[in-house]
Amino acid sequence: MKHTFKKRIGLLVFSILFLGISSASVQAFDHPMTGKRNFGMKMLNRLNLSESQQTRVDEILTKHQEETEAIRARLQEARQQLHSAISTDQFNETGVRQAWQQLSPLLEEMMVLRATVMSSVKSVLTPDQLNQYEQLKTTHLNKMRERRQMRKDIFRE
Repeated sequence: MKHTFKKRIGLLVFSILFLGISSASVQAFDHPMTGKRNFGMKMLNRLNLSESQQTRVDEILTKHQEETEAIRARLQEARQQLHSAISTDQFNETGVRQAWQQLSPLLEEMMVLRATVMSSVKSVLTPDQLNQYEQLKTTHLNKMRERRQMRKDIFRE
């Protein structure tokens, strides 16, 4: 049960982070694709979910797992097509635009799914856990902004 829960949390977080969304919210287990730990997984672990909360989150993730995996696969293919269109020796603006038009609705679909799942996961949390979640998220976003600014400063030098 615990191992399955970890995998499902990992899939959710991968979906969130795969899109580069910095407002991710679950975390502390190994990422299912890379084996690395990521912020979203660590955050959920820090909330000290009870067994019943873990079960409810697992049910939420299970409910959306197939849809998430299907969208992720289509996103990967669309990203590869966009990369190919951008990387050709002969620039083809129409090809790049067509590749982006295929990718864009998939990004939208994944964002809506992510928001749906996160709304359901948040409904499992207690008010104290929600407050802690928001604090952790804010801290994480601030650190990301600082790192981004440091990179900009380095390139300006």
